[in-house]
Amino acid sequence: MTQNPLKSHFRQPQLFVKFPSQDRWYKESDIDNQQKEHGVYAMRAIDDIMLNTPDALLNGHALETIISGCCPDIKNVKNFKSPDLDALYVAIKAATNNGLIELERKCERCSHENLVDLNCQMLLDTMSFVDDSDCFIEMNQQLLVEIQPYNFEMKQLFLQHQFEEEKLIKMSVVESPDDEFLQAARISESVERLSQITFSLVAKSIVSIKILDTNQVVEDLSFINEWLVNIEKEQADQVFEAVKKLNAIGINKTIVFECQNCPHTWEENLEFEPTHFFAKRS
Repeated sequence: MTQNPLKSHFRQPQLFVKFPSQDRWYKESDIDNQQKEHGVYAMRAIDDIMLNTPDALLNGHALETIISGCCPDIKNVKNFKSPDLDALYVAIKAATNNGLIELERKCERCSHENLVDLNCQMLLDTMSFVDDSDCFIEMNQQLLVEIQPYNFEMKQLFLQHQFEEEKLIKMSVVESPDDEFLQAARISESVERLSQITFSLVAKSIVSIKILDTNQVVEDLSFINEWLVNIEKEQADQVFEAVKKLNAIGINKTIVFECQNCPHTWEENLEFEPTHFFAKRS
């Protein structure tokens, strides 16, 4: 087959990044060039079209296509870990938008509408990396719990359910605007369902539990799930908090904004939830 003479004019990597996980949980079938820096390409025109198709974004198809297209080293997007996802989203923005993210923020003091250009490389420079100590929880000197972050598939599952629950709550407000008891009941039911999903995701984040006095290692998800259901609240909170902390490693999301109209400054946590993060290209 004749090679396309235009191939040398195709996209080239715009930057190279090392992911916060340092490829800790990936197999060769998940990612190429393990424990090295990974090339990140700019988005294509077709990617921009897909990002403006809400259904494709919500079910994850658009993001899977964009992630694999912008970072070809990633072969199994579904298993790509949460800390790495945030870093990759920023890197894709950097590659696509001349290194800048355009944000609009309203000053809390003078109500001035500020247009801020955030330097993506500065965000990438704040990146922290997963350490061994982040992946283990010792409980009462009896159990050693090994954990891993959520992956892309798990995050999308939660986002889809969260979106559906928000729709149900909005529908109840429209259908029964004066029935506060019904709305409160719907919200309570929604919170319970999302809590159950979170519980399931945390259980899936547990790789194994080692019983220290016998050195027996439990990896069966059904046993782990049953254990998580039946431990004390303080112990469950310890696991939930450790998984939350592990998922948050990577890009420092706390940004200081300065009003362009008055001396007011404030801190804000950026969200890299893709349906919002990629909603507008500058």
